[in-house]
Amino acid sequence: MTEQVDKFGFVAVQLSRKMWMGSNRIEGEEIGLDLSTLPKDVQEIIRLGSKAMYPKITRESFQNIYMKAYRYLHAVSLPFITEHIRAVPKGKLAEVIAKLELYQVEYYEVKSDFIRNYDDMKAKWQAKYQGPIWDSMAGFYPHKDQLAKKFDLFWNVFEVSSATYNATSSQEVQAAYGKAKQELNRRMGEMVEESIMYLRNKVSETVKNLSERLKSGKICNANTINTVGNVETWFSELNIFGDKGVEADLKALRRALSGIEGTDLATNEDLRNTVIALADKVAETADKLEDINILTNEYRRTLEV
Repeated sequence: MTEQVDKFGFVAVQLSRKMWMGSNRIEGEEIGLDLSTLPKDVQEIIRLGSKAMYPKITRESFQNIYMKAYRYLHAVSLPFITEHIRAVPKGKLAEVIAKLELYQVEYYEVKSDFIRNYDDMKAKWQAKYQGPIWDSMAGFYPHKDQLAKKFDLFWNVFEVSSATYNATSSQEVQAAYGKAKQELNRRMGEMVEESIMYLRNKVSETVKNLSERLKSGKICNANTINTVGNVETWFSELNIFGDKGVEADLKALRRALSGIEGTDLATNEDLRNTVIALADKVAETADKLEDINILTNEYRRTLEV
């Protein structure tokens, strides 16, 4: 059982960031509005929004790097029981961390540029927006020495386990721990089922696209063929649940497409029919529902915490 957990196990990865948003609330008088003249029911619901305290292009630079890291992590991981945490197969963890570290370096480079140009940026912002607007913002700029702590891109990696309790704990405490453990196991089971469906749906979508194009006589270019290979690699790396049927059928399809070009599929009817049959077999296996509960329950037994 331990070998199976090691082979098919995962760790939870949470990607996080710190970013000073640099915003300050707009007051009506700053833009020539006297909100006190509005009806009370309107005053109750109106909010004017906020003022940006540094240029949009800089905020977007931080945001874009974070989103690249976010999208990468989602592409190489599985859904976890919470939205902002992903399940990464243990065998891929070193690769994933190495890639996240590259995004971290990129994020830190933008941070360094921002800190280096901070005083100059403030001076230009003051000259551009001098008057009531600047006066309302000036006191909210952090000291330059504080900026380094306000921007960060980082992640947490942790094993999934339940809390334990001492035998001498009161019955109420033991009952509470037992209830929490039961709930965690239930949610873990849901996570496994969701992940299996997530993997299978992507596979099914890809092979059905190939099959439908071939059946309708459309040209299958290199991108369509390569997509099958990419999905097979992706599925194999993330298939920590022992979903052997889908993986085997998908490998057989990839082997049949090895070295094949779109023109071969267009001119060779036997080859085209073979590929269609293999693609349909993958889709049929991936679309099955009756074996998902079996896979889920088998894997859950390795996860009981």
